[in-house]
Amino acid sequence: MALPKVDLSTWPVLLVEMPAELSLSDVDSHFDELVAIARTRRAHVHLVDGSELGPTALSPTHRKRMGERLQSLTRELEGRRVAEAIVLPNPLLRGVMTAIHWIAPPKWPVQTFATRADALTWCQEQLAANGMPTREPAPAIDRRSRPSAS
Repeated sequence: MALPKVDLSTWPVLLVEMPAELSLSDVDSHFDELVAIARTRRAHVHLVDGSELGPTALSPTHRKRMGERLQSLTRELEGRRVAEAIVLPNPLLRGVMTAIHWIAPPKWPVQTFATRADALTWCQEQLAANGMPTREPAPAIDRRSRPSAS
């Protein structure tokens, strides 16, 4: 198993790329990292790309743990997180994420998307609505994170 990849280079877009599978220890380590970031950074949008997550990656035990960790993270992030976009191409996983947010409702807008491009567009709209332009346009963020077609 692998930890989620956190990329701060596109701040105020906090980009997180999820691996195919997560252990409970990976979940805890990732949330610990998000808390540390929250304590040192200002307002941002959070883009979670779960495109690589397998259909069974979020078991009931994972969902429970993520809900618990989200509750405490929400307190840390209040006033700092402007919005959250979650990329999940699998409709079943989008439903699972909705259930996790029932356990721990965020205090900022959250949308799930089937594609990263749609999520990036929405993130830029959220930043603009809050007077926070990104440092690079959404397509550049998308190209930077994905292998180029040659």
